[in-house]
Amino acid sequence: MKAFLFPGYNKSTKNHHNLVQMHLTKSLLIISLVVFNNYLFKATNDIVLSVFNEPISFEEVDKPPVFEKCSDWIEECELRACFTNTLIHIIDKEVNKAFDSQNKNVEEFLKATINFIITVDGSIKSLNVRGDNEVFNQYIGNSISTISVVPGEHNGEKVEVAYSLDLFKKRGLSVRRDYGSGSIIVPHDKPAIHPDCIETGEIEKDKKCFKEAMLQHISNHYNTGLGEELGLSGINRVYVKFAISECGNVIEISARGPHPKLQDEAIRVAKLLPKMKPAQLQDKPVKTLYSLPIVFQIKGK
Repeated sequence: MKAFLFPGYNKSTKNHHNLVQMHLTKSLLIISLVVFNNYLFKATNDIVLSVFNEPISFEEVDKPPVFEKCSDWIEECELRACFTNTLIHIIDKEVNKAFDSQNKNVEEFLKATINFIITVDGSIKSLNVRGDNEVFNQYIGNSISTISVVPGEHNGEKVEVAYSLDLFKKRGLSVRRDYGSGSIIVPHDKPAIHPDCIETGEIEKDKKCFKEAMLQHISNHYNTGLGEELGLSGINRVYVKFAISECGNVIEISARGPHPKLQDEAIRVAKLLPKMKPAQLQDKPVKTLYSLPIVFQIKGK
């Protein structure tokens, strides 16, 4: 049987028709791929946007939000610790003012949990304070609501960061971080370890070694001749206070003594202290406060 051919149809026409069909097929395929790729690009962008639209936790964000005063720290651990410690200081100042103004004494443990989001412009939103004492809650909220910080970053992008903190206050004490049920009774259950000490796991031995290492440091570095140069005499006492952060660094140094230059010398010596293994509470590193007396005698001429 012969095939029926339309008028004017021949092999050349057939080949041309096939060529046109092939080009059309390729064009449709390219168009489809472009549309599909655009869809994929849009879908991928949607996924990325949805990830960055969700606040990232303070513990997980690549670069945490910071107060300006903390920005000199390079160590990531200290950036996070400085943020929390600065925030607690701000809260404590406001809370103490509140209780003074209302003539209320804190005779019990006051506990509160705070949650908020730090936005991409460094302001605070979605602030929530939960606790048993309304005055405590109110002034915590007042102290936080207006703060502004350098925003956090993740994968090189500014992101919203979710932050939470448990606090407590007891009569005669400043507002402190609540690390757990034990932190209200004792600030730590394992002391800080000086690098010149070998940790034994026996608390009293470790404390004794820490104290001896600190006294040796003062003896090696403090310029006791400064008192004589200043015209002082007799027994002189300078008290230096500092904290060992959750990261093991010596921070928040201050001193009190009979002369400003003796205080400056005590601060200088404290700044020379090495990084240490921080104290722990329930196997978590915690910030701890220390006070050391520097006592020396200037004999009369």
